[in-house]
Amino acid sequence: WSLADVNVLVDEVIAQQVKAGDGLNFRTSIWNMISACLGLSKPLKGGPKTGKSCREKWKRIRATFHIVDKLAHASGFAYSEALGANISVENQSVWDDYMKTNKDAGPFRNKGWPLYEKMKSVMPSNARGAN
Repeated sequence: WSLADVNVLVDEVIAQQVKAGDGLNFRTSIWNMISACLGLSKPLKGGPKTGKSCREKWKRIRATFHIVDKLAHASGFAYSEALGANISVENQSVWDDYMKTNKDAGPFRNKGWPLYEKMKSVMPSNARGAN
């Protein structure tokens, strides 16, 4: 999946949002319709995307959103799309403590996630600051 393919997927999910239940859970027919959209039938990377592969990719995108959202709301960090948690010498010990219980946040140490702002528009935040 290229970033462009993922953006098309997220845009289609947003467009179909009203057809989803709580948590943006779609029926198989909706995933098949999303996969058939022009942008995903001729992806920039890999083969054509199926309804099943779109659903599985969406699950991973949602999981990444929750990781980044928790990090963005955590005390001691100034998360940005450009710099992620922006870890430097000054906040390295805070990061080390955070990573003990949030190992999946590692990729966002000094690099943001380009889909975060778009995903905030459709995903509820469950993050709570940790003091």
